[in-house]
Amino acid sequence: MRRLILILIALVPLISGCSRGIQGEAFIVTKDRSTIKLSLLDVYVIPYKPYVAYISNAKFAMNTKIESGRAQIAEAQKHVERLEIDIIGLEIDASRIETQEKPVMEEIYALNRAIFEVKYNDRLDLETRNRGVLSREEKVRTLEVKVAPLVSLKKDVEARIAYTQKNIEDQKSRIIEMKSAETAIRDEFLNGFTKIEGALLAKTNSEGQFHIRTRRGSYAIFANTDRRVGDEVEHYVWVIESAQEFVSLNNDNILK
Repeated sequence: MRRLILILIALVPLISGCSRGIQGEAFIVTKDRSTIKLSLLDVYVIPYKPYVAYISNAKFAMNTKIESGRAQIAEAQKHVERLEIDIIGLEIDASRIETQEKPVMEEIYALNRAIFEVKYNDRLDLETRNRGVLSREEKVRTLEVKVAPLVSLKKDVEARIAYTQKNIEDQKSRIIEMKSAETAIRDEFLNGFTKIEGALLAKTNSEGQFHIRTRRGSYAIFANTDRRVGDEVEHYVWVIESAQEFVSLNNDNILK
């Protein structure tokens, strides 16, 4: 029995040396100096070597995708700017055409009104009415021939304006989609931390505190959450590369 007790006593330092504890807190200090304790926050404690391996590979892949997407966004924005300049030119053309077309159309309108008034003027005899109508109708036909190229050109310019505007809207929608894709790429990268082999999960209590038992060794900490403030949503991400026995997740070490 004495020998067994001695063996157990000898094993105590070995057993205690195999484990450690990491504890901490999570809170945010708002602009009005209020402290918000982050309860029910998932805190991942990640073995350092798998963490480094993930960062080395996944961060490079994420940055490559984001840089490619941003290059496409920049090109699309330049395209929109060129199209908006085209719109200005087309609108100037449309205004110039309308300036030329307007007096002719007003004259045609006035003649047609005069034709109506002469045609149904009972105070004039039939021959006078017919002569008045025919002479004015001849003038209308002459003016319609004169204005026809302008009418056709105006329709063409208006169609080009509509097409260009549609192209601008399509490009802007594409830019929005590409920006959303960048957000999705970042979210995928952050979500990857939770899937690193050997990652342990702790959850903060109502006071924003957490504690987890780990084996001895080096660990990184990852936590990620959102908080709605009015109509906006604030995003908080923490990545602590070398976790001490006590870790404070707060405004000072949020990942920018």
